[in-house]
Amino acid sequence: MQRQQAYIAVALLGLVVLSTWWSSELDESERQAIVRPGEPDYTITSFERTRTGPDGELAERLDSPLLVHYSDGGGADLVRPRMRFYTAGQTDWQIVAERAWVDAAQDVILLYGEVEGWREGPDGARETEFITRDLRALRSARYAETDASGVLRKGATSSFGVGLEIDLANDRLRLLSNVRSLHRPRASAPAPASPQTRSSPK
Repeated sequence: MQRQQAYIAVALLGLVVLSTWWSSELDESERQAIVRPGEPDYTITSFERTRTGPDGELAERLDSPLLVHYSDGGGADLVRPRMRFYTAGQTDWQIVAERAWVDAAQDVILLYGEVEGWREGPDGARETEFITRDLRALRSARYAETDASGVLRKGATSSFGVGLEIDLANDRLRLLSNVRSLHRPRASAPAPASPQTRSSPK
């Protein structure tokens, strides 16, 4: 009986050690940053997917260094995903995250960790941008939301708040509560010095 109890104790200790090792491996490897039930049936490195609109023009793009697909209907996990949404006559929106999960229909996308999105102006600088965490997105509607805190920046104004709605289809971004804003006007160029009046020689 004592020997059996000793075997059980050793087995439990082994499980604890294995669990600790597995957790450390998850922290160290991006390939195992997301754990889901079921076994993956395939992986894709340098994944890229594009979609066109009704007019045949490029409408959106999704790429990731690594996609892990699950055969049990669980969709796919992506590492460091980047999404682009294109609109005729405007610069495209770009959204990046630490990782993401995409459902089997590739319409619901859960962006995990820090999420950053922006659109550039004609000069190539970021005209509008947001930073938040854990964003829930519906790809077909170009809509996303989160309950986390977020930051919106447009021009010289930065707004901070809790909860964020992103409606790219209507070009509308909105913080939901505890909103405060900070305006930092751009420094104006100094006025040119007036020329000195020269006295005429006597």
